[in-house]
Formats: sequence, C-alpha cells, structure tokens
Amino acid sequence: RAAGLPNGKSYDSLNDLGADLKGKCVLVTIEHTEYNGKTRESVKWTNETKYPNCQHIFKNAVTQTNTRTAPEVLDDIIDDDDDLPFD
Repeated sequence: RAAGLPNGKSYDSLNDLGADLKGKCVLVTIEHTEYNGKTRESVKWTNETKYPNCQHIFKNAVTQTNTRTAPEVLDDIIDDDDDLPFD
C-alpha cells in the first residue's frame, strides 16, 4: 500500500516484486538487531512518503542505454544469501 502497488496482487518471485517497486518512493523505519554477535538491519515499518514525486537521481543509477532487466540488476545486488539478514 505504501508504494501504491495494486491491492492483492501476487508475485511469482522476489524479482517480480522488486521490478514493481523500482522507482517508487516509500518511507521506511529500519531496526537494528544483534544476532550471533552481528548487527543486522531489518525494515520495521513501511509507510507512504510525503514526497511521492521524488526526482532523486542515484549516484550509481543504471543509464537508459543499459538494457538489463530488473531481475538481472537484483541478481547483481543480492549475490550471496549469507549476507541477507533473514532466512
């Protein structure tokens, strides 16, 4: 709801959800917890942003000439399951 995605929509994979979330602005609260001596981050709350038309340009943004799809980009970001803060 916070990202304005259709209510009740189901996704075949995390990559499909990521593709739908790409470019959407949301307000999140991050919680830090300690587990096995390591500090981990997790999203505690997700809310609608006060600035839905954010025009922010990220430093490492993929250029428009790049033809990679969202799942390929996510595969580059999430390359090792051991680094994820959840099972």
